[in-house]
Amino acid sequence: MEPLPHDKTIEIIKNCRLIISDSGGLQEEGSFFNKKIIVCRKTTERPEGLYSGHLILCDTPDKLFDTFTQVNENPYIDAPCPYGDGKSSKRIVDILNEII
Repeated sequence: MEPLPHDKTIEIIKNCRLIISDSGGLQEEGSFFNKKIIVCRKTTERPEGLYSGHLILCDTPDKLFDTFTQVNENPYIDAPCPYGDGKSSKRIVDILNEII
């Protein structure tokens, strides 16, 4: 798929069943929306997602079909996003308002 504008990417993530990607950014974005992400890599620099169950590594192309079949049977996850809750900007503003 060709790169998409951010708003279109978020719309697709919100409405999809699961994600297959090698993108580090999609690992985080997908986790925020509680999607399981099949990561087509041997490793990830975002291991928190592996521990939370959001990320599943698929280290070789020949394993993708079986990995997809397994994840697709139960693509739902109900776990906190391992990369934050999306409220950091409010916290930063609150801290700055206390200082000023």
